[in-house]
Amino acid sequence: MSKGFAKQVGAWAKDIPEALEVVYKESLQRLSHAADDRLGEQLRSEQDKRKKAITNFLRSSAVMRINQPLGDVTEPAKGGAYSPAEFDSTLASVKFGDSVTFGFTAVYAMRYHFGFSGVDSLGRNINQPARPFLQLEAQNWQKHVEAAAKEVKARLKL
Repeated sequence: MSKGFAKQVGAWAKDIPEALEVVYKESLQRLSHAADDRLGEQLRSEQDKRKKAITNFLRSSAVMRINQPLGDVTEPAKGGAYSPAEFDSTLASVKFGDSVTFGFTAVYAMRYHFGFSGVDSLGRNINQPARPFLQLEAQNWQKHVEAAAKEVKARLKL
């Protein structure tokens, strides 16, 4: 991963090893915030269409793990509500090359993201269109890396 990421960042970073780590952390931060923003916009739009309140439980079920899979995680981190600041503090301990896993623990998160049509396990007839939010931001990884690299390079006055 390190050679590919370094190539994404640019030649300027090869002489500054710390720069790769900073760009990596900031790229992950941008991705997690963008996914949260996209989900928030979708939920607000859905609330406007339904004319009734929508809880933020799905957003609150966000979890992040460093060098371990989400596995069977069923509770939000620290048993509380997600906040972007919580992820930022988790990302502070990330080292360049660490594997970071980001996902949602709400039972219906996959159904919301990928859509579902049919009868669910409770016998309800569901026809929910896909509302991808995390995958779309993951596909924008290069954009997040480029923006973070540009910002770090400017801070270093390179």
